[in-house]
Amino acid sequence: MNTMQNRRNQMTSSLDEAYQSSKDMLADNPLTSTLVAFGAGAAIGVLIGHLLVSSKPEPASSTMERLGRQVFDAVRGSLPETVARHLPR
Repeated sequence: MNTMQNRRNQMTSSLDEAYQSSKDMLADNPLTSTLVAFGAGAAIGVLIGHLLVSSKPEPASSTMERLGRQVFDAVRGSLPETVARHLPR
């Protein structure tokens, strides 16, 4: 019984440490964290949107090119103009 309690305490301690470490990393790198979260959300949103809208099958290469263009355009549109003007159209 004591062994289970010790393991539970170790697990709780490990989770608390991981949580605090993540929290510290986010606090130390807010811009990077925001950009990573935005990029992941945009990519997931584009994928879900593509799956919901697509009614006819397309060749995989054209689907990937179109998806890549959508993600690129979404990221480009979220950047300041001073940065975005250096990206290809």
